[in-house]
Amino acid sequence: YGIDGKVRVDWAFVDYQLAAGPTLQLGQIKLPLGIYNEIRDVEFIRPSSMRPFLYQDAAEISDEAYRGVGLLHDHDLGGGSMSWNFFAGRIAEFEEDHPHTHKGLVGARAVYRTPVEGMSVMASAYNSELEMKESGEPGHKRVAVLSLDHVRGDLDLKAEYGRMTSFA
Repeated sequence: YGIDGKVRVDWAFVDYQLAAGPTLQLGQIKLPLGIYNEIRDVEFIRPSSMRPFLYQDAAEISDEAYRGVGLLHDHDLGGGSMSWNFFAGRIAEFEEDHPHTHKGLVGARAVYRTPVEGMSVMASAYNSELEMKESGEPGHKRVAVLSLDHVRGDLDLKAEYGRMTSFA
C-alpha cells in the first residue's frame, strides 16, 4: 500500500518447472540483478542498515522489477554449480515522475557457486529501451553488475561493482 493511497504489487508471477529441466516464470518479477535487488524491500535480511548505493532509488542504476518472462536453469559443475537466468519484458514503473518510459528489456544473470563453501560469483546485466516523455526520442539504459558473495558461519563478505550507461 503506497504513500499515495494506491495498492502497489511488487511482484506476482507464475513459476513453472519444465520437466526436470529449466523453470519458466511469467508475470511481474523482481529484476535478477546483483545480490540485493530481489531482497531490497526486506529490511531485516539485509546486513546493512541502508541499501547499498547501487540499489538506492536516487541512483537510478537498478530498477526494481520487470513484467515479462524469465527462464532459469541450474546445473552442477565439477565441485560447484551454475545458475542461469535469462529474462525479457519491460521494466515495471512504480513512479510516474521519471523523464522517460521504459519500453523493451532483455537481460541475463549467471551465478557460479564455487567449490569453496559459501562463496558465489555473479554477473548480471540488462539492456532497456527508453522513450523520453517530452520529446518522444528513443534511448537505452544498460546496466551490468559483478558480485562476489561469501557467507560462512558469522562471516558475511559481499562486494559489488555496477555500471550504468544511459543515452538518448
